[in-house]
Amino acid sequence: MRMQKVRRTLADYDALPERTKADFIEGELVMAPPPTPWHEQLLMRLVHEVAAALGDRWDRRVFVSHLEIRVAGEAAQPDLVVLPDGTRATGPDWKPPMPVFAAEILSPSTESHDRGAKLRFFTRAGVPEAWII
Repeated sequence: MRMQKVRRTLADYDALPERTKADFIEGELVMAPPPTPWHEQLLMRLVHEVAAALGDRWDRRVFVSHLEIRVAGEAAQPDLVVLPDGTRATGPDWKPPMPVFAAEILSPSTESHDRGAKLRFFTRAGVPEAWII
């Protein structure tokens, strides 16, 4: 399945069904196909390694796939983010702080978007460290 990339607005992005894996970057709505088993296994291994590095309370700081970063009329959902130390979700309307780390696992259908527009978005958003895996 191929990634879908079309010119839209942030309102179009906001109208998507909840839990839709999509980005709205540089005026384009980008919807990725469901991840492959290989992608999910790699993501779980990355979560394990990040959790081991962070130690206690890692589960308050590490989020996968649907945690949205929203800045200046753009939005993205990295594969993995680490939020600042001391972060704790407080309820369903909680807005997370800017991540200190974001990671994207490349897939053939999303590689050009992840290496290009999405990496530029992380830079504009002020994410201090972003990995492309």
